[in-house]
This record gives sequence, structure tokens and C-alpha cells, in this order.
Amino acid sequence: MKFLEQAALWFTFAVAVFGCTLPAADTKQGDKYNQLETLYGFEVTSEGMALKVISTGCTKPQNFYSEWRRTAEGYDISFIRRTPDRCRRAPVVETILIPLDQTRKNDHLRVLNPIKAEF
Repeated sequence: MKFLEQAALWFTFAVAVFGCTLPAADTKQGDKYNQLETLYGFEVTSEGMALKVISTGCTKPQNFYSEWRRTAEGYDISFIRRTPDRCRRAPVVETILIPLDQTRKNDHLRVLNPIKAEF
């Protein structure tokens, strides 16, 4: 009888541990990245594209890349965060500068990223 009690205790412990860890292991942290970054505004300048993005302290222009697609009107451009900002500061909106190809500066650009208002 003692054996059955111990086996039941170990089974309960194993179910509790695996029940908590398996759902967490299934979530893919990388899925949040390599997707379109939400922008809080942008501006085309002579140096490039100034993007307003959420940062917790470590966001740099090198954390982003752009994808260009030619359209009949010009270019569709998407800005994608390649690496997460792992700093622990409270999130704030910061402006980062992404250099643009100077040969495309007079073309029509359409930004495909989602845009939220900054309050």
C-alpha cells in the first residue's frame, strides 16, 4: 500500500511539473520577431527613415532590416525587428534611423508596418 501512495505522489508531482513546463516549451519566442514591427510614427529624412518604435533600452538600428518589393507605384517597404530588446527599462517610444538606398529616395514608398498612435 505504501508503494501505491508513493507512486501516486510521484505521478502527481510529474504531472504538475510537466503540466507547467510543456506549455511554456511550446511557445516560440522567436515567432514574435522577424515579423512586422509596430511603428509609432515615421519620417523620411535625407539620411534615411526615422522610425518610432518601442524600446526598453537596447534597441538599435542594427536590430532591424527592411524588405523592399517593387510595385507599379514604387516600392512597398517593411521594417522587421531581427533581435529582441532584452533590456529591462520601462518601454518608451524611441526614434531610430534606418539608412535608405539613395537611389530610391525619389520613388513612391508605402510602409506596410502596422502603425499605432503615440499618446
